[in-house]
Amino acid sequence: MVTKYDVFEIVYKNRAPLKPIEVVKKLNKDEKEYHVIHKYLRNLAKEKLLIKKKGGFQADISSKSELLYNLILYCIKNEINYNLIL
Repeated sequence: MVTKYDVFEIVYKNRAPLKPIEVVKKLNKDEKEYHVIHKYLRNLAKEKLLIKKKGGFQADISSKSELLYNLILYCIKNEINYNLIL
């Protein structure tokens, strides 16, 4: 099951606008999960972690988003499940 933090990590790492279907493909998920992932993208935009643009969703580079990404990256490098922490 994909979490909103998985979606955030993919979009932030990409640094370019991604459409929801591209996020689905990068996460190696079926198109069945498109609606869930699109919902996460919209919620992350409401939380001001992502920006919705004409070309898709892009990371909103702010101190809040950088801190979250650095925490996720640290957890990935140290094999810690960041979903349990967050």
